[in-house]
Amino acid sequence: MDAYPMIAPPQKGEMNTDGSYNSSDTPLFYAVYNDPGNASRIDYCRADVDGDGYISSKDEYSFLQAVMWHRNPVCYVLCAGAEVLGMDGASRAGGEGGADPEAMLAQLPSWDAGNPRSAYPELSDDQYQSMRYHEMADIGLISIDVANGMDSFLAWRTANPRAGYPELSAVEWCQLVAAAYQTYVASAEENGP
Repeated sequence: MDAYPMIAPPQKGEMNTDGSYNSSDTPLFYAVYNDPGNASRIDYCRADVDGDGYISSKDEYSFLQAVMWHRNPVCYVLCAGAEVLGMDGASRAGGEGGADPEAMLAQLPSWDAGNPRSAYPELSDDQYQSMRYHEMADIGLISIDVANGMDSFLAWRTANPRAGYPELSAVEWCQLVAAAYQTYVASAEENGP
């Protein structure tokens, strides 16, 4: 019997395989997000952050959280190897630091249960995510600067759809999105307390 090498599944959201979640993964993620039909199987699998087989806004949300936290993605469906917000002690996001991360994390599922997406049909997905980001800031999981940065990034993305930039190649478009994310979110995280 021949032995077959074991191949590890691709690391969800870690698009450029440099071993870390950061803004350099963003253009590659958006290349798949904006054109999943032309993505390689491996890139599609990496971009399917929540592991449900589809590239959707849930993947984008989980991916952006992974980049923001520089940790494994948060998954809202079963996702092998995922961490829960990747907390490792002090709140990297700008809370008081030293707070009990387990206690902070326990608050978010309670909020989610009391505020399901279906309870807010009048809100767009971005508006609902904004509400959730601000709850995460209230809990101390992220800073208010990061929550506000996400609001700005989501507003930028809504005001700047891909169709509005036909002159840009897919790579140039992804670089533009990555620059906006860096401007609004990653810089807020880096400049936080």
